[in-house]
Amino acid sequence: MAHTASHTAKQEKKKAETLIGNIKPKEPGGTLNRQQQARVKALEETVRTADIAIRATDAAEDLSAGDALAQRNVHMDERAAAQQALAALQKEGKSAAELTAARQAVFDAGLQAQAFGDQHRLLTGRQMGQGTAYTGPGATIALDAQGRPKLTTADIGGTPAGSVIYDIDPAAYIKRFRPKFQPTQEQIDRAGGPGGWVGGLLQGTEAGYLTPWQQTNFQWMLEDADRGILGDAGDFARLPKDWRSDWRKEEWGDTFNEVTGRWERATDPAVRQAAVENQLGRYNAGLFNPYTGQPVGGTGPEPWPGQDVTFPWNKTDTGGGGGGGDTYTPMAAQDWSGIMPQGVFAGSAVQPTQAMQGLVANQGLQYQPWAMPDNSVAGSPFVSQNVQYNAPLNYNPVVANQDNLNNQNNQNNQNFNYTHPAMNPAMPQMNAWLTANPMTDGRFSTALDWTEQLPKLNLFGNTFDYSTYGGGDELNALDMLADVEK
Repeated sequence: MAHTASHTAKQEKKKAETLIGNIKPKEPGGTLNRQQQARVKALEETVRTADIAIRATDAAEDLSAGDALAQRNVHMDERAAAQQALAALQKEGKSAAELTAARQAVFDAGLQAQAFGDQHRLLTGRQMGQGTAYTGPGATIALDAQGRPKLTTADIGGTPAGSVIYDIDPAAYIKRFRPKFQPTQEQIDRAGGPGGWVGGLLQGTEAGYLTPWQQTNFQWMLEDADRGILGDAGDFARLPKDWRSDWRKEEWGDTFNEVTGRWERATDPAVRQAAVENQLGRYNAGLFNPYTGQPVGGTGPEPWPGQDVTFPWNKTDTGGGGGGGDTYTPMAAQDWSGIMPQGVFAGSAVQPTQAMQGLVANQGLQYQPWAMPDNSVAGSPFVSQNVQYNAPLNYNPVVANQDNLNNQNNQNNQNFNYTHPAMNPAMPQMNAWLTANPMTDGRFSTALDWTEQLPKLNLFGNTFDYSTYGGGDELNALDMLADVEK
């Protein structure tokens, strides 16, 4: 486990360093926009924390189980102290920026404790959550039409009807460099068993982040969880902290030490033993959902079939791009072939060059970097030297007759095509006006200068009364464009 965690951290570090190099300007004195600055800052944080995880894993590698556990406790004490310091700053009303260093201290100590805990589990043959109340980060609850926890309407494997629907945000595991969980052969051989075992655990390329012990703990904890309002109707909510703490106190007999800031096990060994036996019985009976905790785009079975719920990290983003954590979900690409400069391809004797083909290929994808995969956005140029040119799908050259003009005027806002940039027959009145009234103030001195801006107008799908933008002897194109972009 320790070697795998270290390998994951090294992979993420290498990926982040490559992206940083692609995003940063190549020219001396080049600058980054705000989005690029934020992206680089996040990637640099990934490199920083990966180094911490790698160093801690290397330090733990040769330790005995006892020594690894002792070092884990040292870093858990550090984490608790950092958490108390953060809480004190929050109580003082410090800003988010002022809290950054304190949050980093909490996270860094947790990473180190995790590495030594991995080594201890490796040597003792335990998995995360086995024999403990550990569940893990990133738990998210689906909400119903009243903003209450959404409940299953039917039995699903080892999850009975009326259970709280939850899942795990993969970003919480990615930023901690957690490897995907691979079950043991004994666990694989349980396939076909009761409850959650019937379909078998996820493994290989389908593996998720949670162990079946964590999944058992989650389902157990959520059995008697509060059914009150947690948020907006149909939304999602993070697992409330008191749900976890109440469960630990009531079922495991644990207590929270306000002085040290750490949880302590039940003083009565019988209470602890009863909790461990309860957990084992639930695990053996398959009282858990084995398909929660999958990565984004996971290919395993749907964790909540027939329940009409899709968690945020699995939703297709068509409006804003970006995902949680360090994941990136591009916007859906649109067909922009109607506003691509295509005259040279419409029966012209001029053969398009490789660069020209690449720029207009795939219905204008190269003009939509936000719709490209993360590792394609960073870097220059966007156009591959081996791009395969495909003619735009909806290109229909305009024919200058009255019937065609009427049809073209009707669809102009959805699909603007032009065969010559200075004379668009779909707008004869405007071309006539531009010919009779050339612009003389330097903004648009010719009809060609103006019509090169026409794709911007049609891109926004708006219809304009051009006469309202007159200004004596000239059409105020800048005012029109400003209105379009509002």
